Amino acid sequence: DVTEGTYTMTASADGYQDMMVEDVFVGDEQTVTVDFTLLEFPYPVLGVYAERNDEHTEVAVSWYEPSDFYQILYDDGVADNVTAWDAAGNMNAVKFTPAGYPAEIFAAEVNIYNGSWPPGNSLTPFQVAIYDATGENGMPGNELGIIDVDPFDYGWVYVDFSMAGVVVPEGDFYVVMIQGGEYPDCAPIAIDETAPVYRSYSRYVTGEQPWKVADFADFMMRTYVYSPTDGSQVLNYNNEIEVTST
Repeated sequence: DVTEGTYTMTASADGYQDMMVEDVFVGDEQTVTVDFTLLEFPYPVLGVYAERNDEHTEVAVSWYEPSDFYQILYDDGVADNVTAWDAAGNMNAVKFTPAGYPAEIFAAEVNIYNGSWPPGNSLTPFQVAIYDATGENGMPGNELGIIDVDPFDYGWVYVDFSMAGVVVPEGDFYVVMIQGGEYPDCAPIAIDETAPVYRSYSRYVTGEQPWKVADFADFMMRTYVYSPTDGSQVLNYNNEIEVTST
């Protein structure tokens, strides 16, 4: 039922670059096959550093070896419970351990409960931040990046950190959900209570309390990371180049 004419065909798949083929002619009552070869989406090289020697004859260039893109999750995907703070600004967090370093945080996901609780407006804006683990006793320390989130539906809310440049050179890191509304007009965090791994933490900021192990396990948060998966470190590559002074 395709009208005879010339078309532009596009193929797409998760994790791959779109490919477009132009000027595909389809005749009347004709079947046309178009072949596509999709290339994996290229992720930027991390930690590129160039240093010139004293003689100005050689530049040593170093970068981190090729890495893998993967998801870290500790929940089973089923929300068994839910909680929310009484006031905006309070925090819930999950601690993550990447497979290698440096680890660049590309995205996070936070599961908002299905809307049956609380009885107010659950689709209320909030914030998601990435913290390192340099706080006391390995608790959240420095904020590495923060994103404003305006949810449009319940369930998994995707938070894009790809432009934030969040890189963890070593150790654990935390995905932190910062409540943006007063109860009951707030986005509640879903909880997985099946086979908990006890990586959930909370901070009652408005009560001036420090971070502590959460009363619930596990908050349903996930993250997408780009890092070596074998613990590989920096590789150095030296090449002689012609240097022109100006």
